[in-house]
Amino acid sequence: PLYTGAGDKGGDGICCQPLLLGDFLPKRTKSVSLKKAPDPKPCRWRLPGDIKFTPPQEVAVQHLLKFGREGKPGGTCLVWAACGAGKTEVSFPLIAETLNQGKKVLFASPRRDVVLEIAPRLAAAFGRERTAAIYGGSGIPKREVPLLAATTHQVLRFYHNFDLVVLDEGDAYPFPESRMLHYGVEKARCPDGKLVYLTATPTSWMLSKVRKSRVDVIK
Repeated sequence: PLYTGAGDKGGDGICCQPLLLGDFLPKRTKSVSLKKAPDPKPCRWRLPGDIKFTPPQEVAVQHLLKFGREGKPGGTCLVWAACGAGKTEVSFPLIAETLNQGKKVLFASPRRDVVLEIAPRLAAAFGRERTAAIYGGSGIPKREVPLLAATTHQVLRFYHNFDLVVLDEGDAYPFPESRMLHYGVEKARCPDGKLVYLTATPTSWMLSKVRKSRVDVIK
């Protein structure tokens, strides 16, 4: 990951130099090095309490897996379901399959409380040695991990780093109106990486992409 610096005080704001020439990143005066994580054991994901998927959830799981296995590079998918419908857990099989291929996954949200809530669930399902979380005030992880939970402000640290990006509650403030955060999430994934939106209330920009057939939809 490329780090552009972060302020550990005052929320999730970060201090960085502007991107001046498209994908050009200014040189840093100080570098941050992370210890490379050891090769993880094969991923064995599980739902908390061994909960089984309901038939509608299983259909959504299979659609997401099909989306992830598509040979064409890139792609975006919208998982649209009511609060409490299990959107997070529905994404777990796709996350597990991506990790099993030796790839990296980002679970992002504009809300700090969502990151604090999802990080333990990811650790319980995929192993603490595989996961980490960054948000305003958390500091930088000491080692590289294949599965990261982060606020969208902290996602600005990364460039073409993740093969799968899951964005939860992309309708939450301040993400919808922030071109900077949209750009950061797009640039965090690899050029051929997949992007999944999880939400109960799709925003106008999400639905606009759906109407233009740029986004697969799972309800």
